[in-house]
Amino acid sequence: MKNVGTNVLCTTLEELTDGQREQLAALLSRAFAEADAGDAGTFERRQRHPTLREMQGRPPFGAHGTHLIATGSGEFLAHVAFYERAGALQGSPVRLACIEDVATDPTARGRGLATRLLKLAADRAGKQGLELGILWTMQPAFYERLGWRTWQGELSGATRPPLALPLSAKLRRMGEALFASKLALQD
Repeated sequence: MKNVGTNVLCTTLEELTDGQREQLAALLSRAFAEADAGDAGTFERRQRHPTLREMQGRPPFGAHGTHLIATGSGEFLAHVAFYERAGALQGSPVRLACIEDVATDPTARGRGLATRLLKLAADRAGKQGLELGILWTMQPAFYERLGWRTWQGELSGATRPPLALPLSAKLRRMGEALFASKLALQD
């Protein structure tokens, strides 16, 4: 577990104590309470949130995530995770950073915590050699103001297009052509 800025931890779930994992699960529950309200119960919620699946020993895409957590007064206030996933861009291998479980405690919203964590996650993923960030959301405007764009090209391995952000210089140089490319997601 590393401090990567004032009141920001970068960690894996294995590095967290049991109490910290419980605190993270509670944060996700509070942050997603409205979205999860239609679920029949905890099981469905745990299926939807990759961080909770990882806590159960079932990491998404077969890889453990990198978790960035904003803290304040000893509490977890916001969270962003990314998981490496294999893919192909125009038929060539590409390393993807799947951004998951972007969550802010309702009492801490409007302070820029999720924005800060998303920027740190993109930077960290790029430094790890991941080339393209992808995410799915019901709130695209929030991410679009941070430079994320809806994928317009041919897509396989997903039912709807993700938002994407180039993390490598090579993909940034592609400009608009990147978002019209063929992307295949692999498990």
